[in-house]
Amino acid sequence: MSRWPMPLFGKRPDPTRPTAASQSVPWPQISADQAGRLDALIDAFAQITSVGAAEPVVRGLVELTYAAPWDDQKMIWIWLAEWCRRAPGLGVPLSAVKAAMFTVEWHETFAPQSGTAWISLGKATPEQRRMIEEGAFEACSLLMASTIAYAGHAGTFSVGDVQRQLADNLGEAIDIAGPKEDAARLDADRMLSESLSLAVSGDEAEGCFVAALAAHSEGRPEAALELLERAGALGHLRAMSAASLIASELGKHGAARAWSQAGADQGDPEAIYNMGALEVQAGNRTQALAWFQRAADAGNHWGFAALVQAAEEEGDEVRARDLALRGALAGNPRCMQVHGNYCVADSEASGGSGSPRFIEGRDWMEKAASQGEVNAMFQCGILYRHSGNRAQALYWLEKAERAGDADAREYITRYGLE
Repeated sequence: MSRWPMPLFGKRPDPTRPTAASQSVPWPQISADQAGRLDALIDAFAQITSVGAAEPVVRGLVELTYAAPWDDQKMIWIWLAEWCRRAPGLGVPLSAVKAAMFTVEWHETFAPQSGTAWISLGKATPEQRRMIEEGAFEACSLLMASTIAYAGHAGTFSVGDVQRQLADNLGEAIDIAGPKEDAARLDADRMLSESLSLAVSGDEAEGCFVAALAAHSEGRPEAALELLERAGALGHLRAMSAASLIASELGKHGAARAWSQAGADQGDPEAIYNMGALEVQAGNRTQALAWFQRAADAGNHWGFAALVQAAEEEGDEVRARDLALRGALAGNPRCMQVHGNYCVADSEASGGSGSPRFIEGRDWMEKAASQGEVNAMFQCGILYRHSGNRAQALYWLEKAERAGDADAREYITRYGLE
C-alpha cells in the first residue's frame, strides 16, 4: 500500500452537534506526548503492503488508546475523534491531520479487505468519522493559514476565506487567490500545494523554499526573500543562494553578501560562485577570480565559464582553451560553445568543414545550443550551412530566431535557406 496523497478535510465543525467528549464511552487521558507514538504508527501504516502487515500497527494503536479489541463500541475511533479535537490546542495539529488521513485510508482502502487487523478495529460510525474529520479540518486550517502566510497571500484573503473554500483539496482554496489562466499560474499553484505538503510533513525549511519559488514566480520578490531567509536560517543551502540572488536584485547588497557568505562557509558551490559575482559587482577582480576558481574546484561549472571569460579578456588563449575544455566536460554550455569555436578555428588549418576537428567543434556547439545558448544556435546554423546540410542549418537558425537572435532571419534570407 503506497503512501496516500495529503488531503484537506472540508467538514466545518457544527456547533449544534455534540463533540466526542459528550459521548458516554470513556477514553484515556490525552496528552501531547502521545503524538510521537501515534505519528510513528500512522507512518508505519502508510508503508504496509499487505493486510497481514497491518497487525503490528493495529496492536500499537490498541495499546496507545487503551481500546479493547473487538469492542462493539469502537473505542479506538472515539479516542481518535477526541485526539483530532484536542491536537491543535496541544500544539500538534499535524497529528490530527495524520489521524484523519489514517481514518480515510482505513475505511476507503483497507477495511473492505479481510483479516484479523480489520476485525480488531472494525469501522468507525458515520458520527465518529464526522468528528475526526472536523477536528482535522481545524488542524488543516492552522496549517493552511501558516502556509498561505508563508507564500505572501495573507493580505489577499483571510483564514475565514480559506475555511469557506476548504471543501476537498488545496486547489479549491487557492482558486480564490486568482484565476488559473496560464501555465505560470498553474505552476505557482503547484508549488504552493507542494509547500503545504512539505510543511505538513515537518520539513519547514523545504516548505518555505518551495513557497518562495511560488512567490517569486508571481512577481513578489520581497515575500520570496522573507521565505528564503527563513529557510536559510534553518540551514537550507539552496535557499541561502537564492536569497542572495534576490536580495541583490532588490538592491539589498549587504543581505546578498551575507547569505552568499553563509552558504560558501558551508561549502555550497553555488554560493561560492555567487560570492565571485558579488566581487565582480564591487569591482574586485582578483577576489572574484579566486572565488570563481573555488567554485569550479567545488563542482560549479559556471565557475569555469567566468574563468574562461577572464582568460580571454587577458589575452591568455592557452589558459582559455584549457578552461573551456574542462568546463565543457563539466557540462557548462558557455564553455561548450567556446571550446567548439576553438575546434572550428583549428580546423581551418586541417581540412575545413570536412575535417574531424570541424565536426568535433560543431558537435560541441550543438550541445551548447541544445542547452539553450542562443548564440550557439545561430553558430550551429552557420556551421551546418558550411557542411552543406541546409535543413539542419535552417532548423537551428529558426530556433535562434524564436529565441530572440536578431540576425538569424537576415542570415536565412541572405543564403536562401527556406
